[in-house]
Amino acid sequence: MEMEKKTVRPSMTIAKKPYIFKHKKLRDLCLETRNIHMLIIIKRNKKSS
Repeated sequence: MEMEKKTVRPSMTIAKKPYIFKHKKLRDLCLETRNIHMLIIIKRNKKSS
């Protein structure tokens, strides 16, 4: 039993980590694109006014 627990645990942490990392990367990417869109909108508003 003890050996089984030890072999299962690391594989689970390895499986979870890339998902969290990928999720964080996606979130950062979304924030970046939103910031760029906001900048474009601000620039457009300045041009029109």
